Amino acid sequence: MDFERYTERARAAVQSAQTSALARGHPQILPEHLVKAMFADRDRLALNLIRAAGGNPELAHSSIDKLLDSHPKSTGGSQPGLSQDLARLFQMAEEDAKSAGDDYVTVERLLLSATKMKNKAADALNAAIKQEAHQGLIAARCAALVDEFTALMVAVQDLLAANRDSAE
Repeated sequence: MDFERYTERARAAVQSAQTSALARGHPQILPEHLVKAMFADRDRLALNLIRAAGGNPELAHSSIDKLLDSHPKSTGGSQPGLSQDLARLFQMAEEDAKSAGDDYVTVERLLLSATKMKNKAADALNAAIKQEAHQGLIAARCAALVDEFTALMVAVQDLLAANRDSAE
């Protein structure tokens, strides 16, 4: 896992997942912890993406909570380790980002990778996101990125114009 290739928001979700696993007394950090952390993001980006894709974010949230509650707890206070499923999720997200030409792994990429896994967290997410809505999830994020890029280009053009005016 190349943590430097993760956006600030994605890094925060990973750290929050670790904190959640420790607080719950779970011996491993699971995909469920990461998904729960993404759901708890201050902007609720992951939940909003599920909604934008035509899914049911409340169902996804409650299903992940139930999964987390069903995991056994350990005692002893040791730091939870990374589960194999979560390590595979990170690997998949990094490979998908690289294949797409992205320099960074985003929360959106982590969420999409979580839906592709073969585990209970993926089952819970996929039950809340209709299969046909997966493409909507991607399309919703692409539309948001286009809007962000357009706004950034306008800001750059304004700065260039202001710079030209001040140079004259």
